[in-house]
Amino acid sequence: MPAPLVLLFSFIGLTLNMSFSGVMAAQPDWSLVLLLAVLLSNRKTWFWVLPCIWFHDVVLFWSAWVTFPYVILTTIILYLSDKRIGPGQQQRWFGLGLSCLPLFIVGVGVWSWLLTMMLTVWAWSILSSQRERVYVEPA
Repeated sequence: MPAPLVLLFSFIGLTLNMSFSGVMAAQPDWSLVLLLAVLLSNRKTWFWVLPCIWFHDVVLFWSAWVTFPYVILTTIILYLSDKRIGPGQQQRWFGLGLSCLPLFIVGVGVWSWLLTMMLTVWAWSILSSQRERVYVEPA
């Protein structure tokens, strides 16, 4: 999926979060779902995902220190572990948990947190399968 399209969907997700924040009790963080899925499916996208997560934090939480530092840690962990032991699911699952952990700190409900995690895994799976389909050579 091209970067401008993901950015557009992420901005729409941020708009949805802000529009329906008082109406729906449990809703996922749509913007964070898409940005984390892109980062987990391809760690080389960090240079445009990190500024978007910073913008997400500033707009949604009025502070750049909610999920942004944890996503930076996730990016560093993914880079170092992929370099040492190769790309794997374990470090991505750890990165997903680490990136979504601060949502509890700001008071996001358990159902919203679970929805965010589940939708991130779903979007990450779709983006990874599309990426793998591109790089697989025919037999």
